[in-house]
Amino acid sequence: MPDEEKQARQMLLETQLVQLKLEYAKAKNKTGGAGSGGDGVAGIFDAAVQAVSARIG
Repeated sequence: MPDEEKQARQMLLETQLVQLKLEYAKAKNKTGGAGSGGDGVAGIFDAAVQAVSARIG
């Protein structure tokens, strides 16, 4: 894969990660954060953010 394509994929993943973090923050605010019944949602978002971060890393 050419370097330009790798860079484009990297930028796309980073953009998606930022969007994911934004959605996570919105969901956390709606559920009142951890301990307010939002733990399931928070756990899913945490796992997704970590997975994408690891892939970018």
